[in-house]
Amino acid sequence: SMATERALAWRQDGRDDRFYDIDFRAMQADPIGEVRGLYAWLGEPVSDEFESRMHAWWKANSENREPAPARDPAAFGLDLDAI
Repeated sequence: SMATERALAWRQDGRDDRFYDIDFRAMQADPIGEVRGLYAWLGEPVSDEFESRMHAWWKANSENREPAPARDPAAFGLDLDAI
């Protein structure tokens, strides 16, 4: 889309320090760790209470989550490593 193209161009023009990337697979593997990394990048603390609440939220919400169907990106002409 045009918005994505503009954002990527803006980022490539030397503004990469204004972006924090979180890999989807990393977020799935360790969501609390990824949030900790984001907060560290922002210079914000993660208190024990905050982390405890994140763990509680994740546990409560993951119990009701429907399993995602496995999809092969190649079936859509995509290379997962290139995305």
